[in-house]
Amino acid sequence: MSLTKVSYSMITGAPINVMDYGAVGNGVADDTLAIQTALDYAGTFAPLADTYTYGTVCVEVPFGVYLISSVTIPTGVGLVCNAGIAIFKASSAGVMVDTTVYSSGTDPHYNGMLKGIHLYGMGSGTAVSGLRINNAQNFVVENCRAYNLAGFAIQTQSKWTGAAFTGTATSNTCSFTEIRAFECCLNVASRTGVFDIAGTDHEFNGCEVFSKLTRVGSGAGTKYQVAWRLFGCTESRFISCKGSLMDQGLYIDSNSFLNFFTDWRSDTNFYEGIYIDGNINQFDMLDLNGNCIATTNTYDQLVFSSNTSRNYINSGYFSAQNNGSTILPRYNIIDNGTSSANANRVGPMVYFTDAGTASINNTNGKLSVILSEGISTAFTANSTTPSVTNGTTPLRNWKTNNNVPTSVTNFTNGFIGQILTLEGNDANTTIVNGATIVNTTGANITMGGNKIVNYRLNSSLVWIQY
Repeated sequence: MSLTKVSYSMITGAPINVMDYGAVGNGVADDTLAIQTALDYAGTFAPLADTYTYGTVCVEVPFGVYLISSVTIPTGVGLVCNAGIAIFKASSAGVMVDTTVYSSGTDPHYNGMLKGIHLYGMGSGTAVSGLRINNAQNFVVENCRAYNLAGFAIQTQSKWTGAAFTGTATSNTCSFTEIRAFECCLNVASRTGVFDIAGTDHEFNGCEVFSKLTRVGSGAGTKYQVAWRLFGCTESRFISCKGSLMDQGLYIDSNSFLNFFTDWRSDTNFYEGIYIDGNINQFDMLDLNGNCIATTNTYDQLVFSSNTSRNYINSGYFSAQNNGSTILPRYNIIDNGTSSANANRVGPMVYFTDAGTASINNTNGKLSVILSEGISTAFTANSTTPSVTNGTTPLRNWKTNNNVPTSVTNFTNGFIGQILTLEGNDANTTIVNGATIVNTTGANITMGGNKIVNYRLNSSLVWIQY
């Protein structure tokens, strides 16, 4: 009596399975053709996806190790492992998983998916990259890993510039959840992100990049290896994401704006934790810890370039000390912005530990700083020009501390836009109305016990009561 092997496709309701098309999954046999055949077959069931209403036809990849060169996901098709781990192991240079590119320039890839797939490269010596999403909309990536890649782990492209596609449609509304990348961008010749992101309205949740600062080839020591690079990325959300142990934790180019980051962490990067060339990006719960571990103290944890305006750091914590090391960044924040009307802003819930020189370098005097709510700090006793920073940290709340009659003519070391709330803590202090302090009444103010006055430093470096 002979037995008939039951294939997955013979089971009623079973998804398309790569094993039915000849895949072996032993890490030795080349499974590229089998997987691509299954994907192409699934693509015949996916309608020509020109709206968001169509679903995704899934191709199942069982537990195993699959040796591949490169496969392409057609529009409307997903490549998923729902049980265990499916590892794609690269056999040659190239992009391991790609998406269909259309020749018209108007038909994007819709509703693709990569789920539960681990992409394993060939190290720094072979130019392998992970997943490239070309001109795609509604592409979903979940619970994937990338390892040992010379190039990027994930790249979303805003347009294809090759011969096949010359349109300008962008990748948008893509979703990325629980993606981890280790030891990627090992050998790149220009600034490239492990997550290299362009397009509009993406969402990233719980995605992280790590490395071991392995620098080789033409990219060695030149800020080429970036955990996250945003190039032409707009109106996207990054939630509980992290970039660590690279040249830069996050680089935002001049064409990236209106992005929102919450619970973002960059730590122990060789140069800057975050470098911003773009505009109108917002950070909440930002955590920069111990970046700038280069052997010289010439780098800063967060840099606003001269091109920037209206970026807002609402809340967060800057910890300059690097795990007990004596190497400190030069500044926690350096602002090179040139716009007064549209200044970058550091908000009222941002806290610092010491940096090498100071917490903030407001290079052109344009940064708007409203810092450190909380318990009032006492001014230096009997100073006529008391500082409004505590060590290197600007503070908002201060109280007078004079035991002899003292006329205050200026508050020093302030930043443009800084808010100052002053509490009277003695009967000896007079705030003098003049060239550097303007009181609303035009007269001097005597600070009695518990009296409260508020000032803001304008672009002319004059404190204005309000």
